[in-house]
Amino acid sequence: MEYRQLGRAGVRVSVLGLGTNRFGSDRLPQGEVNKILDAALDIGINFIDASDTYVRGRCEEILGQALKGRWDHFVVATKGGLPMGEGPNNRGASRYHRYMTAAYYDMLEALMAWAAAHGRGMNELAQAWLMAQPPVCSVITGATSLEQMLQNVTAASWTLTRAELDEVNAILAQGGTGAAR
Repeated sequence: MEYRQLGRAGVRVSVLGLGTNRFGSDRLPQGEVNKILDAALDIGINFIDASDTYVRGRCEEILGQALKGRWDHFVVATKGGLPMGEGPNNRGASRYHRYMTAAYYDMLEALMAWAAAHGRGMNELAQAWLMAQPPVCSVITGATSLEQMLQNVTAASWTLTRAELDEVNAILAQGGTGAAR
């Protein structure tokens, strides 16, 4: 596993982070979460993303149990200020999403076609492109199973060549109006 510097914190994190937004759901009870963290530790993933809003707080409870005795092996990033309910004190910074337009769907289709032409999936392209960005120290990907986490690790092994990165950036710059190569 490759590790990169996390800002100026003096901490190095794995280039592939583990998203936990489904931890504690019916699909990911404690036993499954424990297996995922065992595998993450074996693979070298040390960066975990969490939030008190994931599964209404259950995520952090389950994660806390799974990390018992091994906190020193992981860096956990969490966030606050997201809505936890409908009341006036149950929400923080909100966002207005205006990106899902026809042009953005066209761009997504062009990116998917480009990835398929290179024998890859969109998830692999997204991870490889993000890891090619100099300011990015870790790409956080969620997992709803151990198998999905292992697929994310495999996807993270793709390093885009300069030519491939230029092609993808050209699609992004055209907003999806260009043809995939």
